[in-house]
Amino acid sequence: MEATGFYACAVTALCNIAKWSGDFLIYNSISSSFTRLWYYTNTTYYDTTSHNEVAITLGQTPNSGIASGFISYLNDFSCTCLCSTDYYPIYQDFKDAVIAGKYATFSYGISINGNGGSTVRSGHTVAVIGYYKGANSNGNTCQFLKVANGWDTSPDYLNYEQTVFLDKYACFFTI
Repeated sequence: MEATGFYACAVTALCNIAKWSGDFLIYNSISSSFTRLWYYTNTTYYDTTSHNEVAITLGQTPNSGIASGFISYLNDFSCTCLCSTDYYPIYQDFKDAVIAGKYATFSYGISINGNGGSTVRSGHTVAVIGYYKGANSNGNTCQFLKVANGWDTSPDYLNYEQTVFLDKYACFFTI
């Protein structure tokens, strides 16, 4: 965020995949790659915030721009990329993709408390890097996705089974 002054979760997820899949970064730079992916994915401005006293422009990316934008970006490297998308992905889809060596993004909406006690949709996109079946904090066996969420430097685990998603969308990439 500080390097570019911009943040969009889908663009961050795609930058991670670009790096992991063979260093498809412009001039080996996350900043240059992020800017190009922002453009290709049709990401638009929606707010400004501050992080470590640096002004950050926040963007939102339409689901329809994720796959097409990444394919266009990889075309700049003369790299062939096959992609499939799914508006109703299940846990097994991500597990199969990881086992097959594919890269995946997961976009979802959840309900959060808004102003005045109302609930609003909040969306996020993450890069899926693994899966795990284990116990949650209550000791119940659950299915988790191991994700790079763009906020931290270490992976997180998303409880896919018990999270109430308002909507889901996935892109699966073969590079």
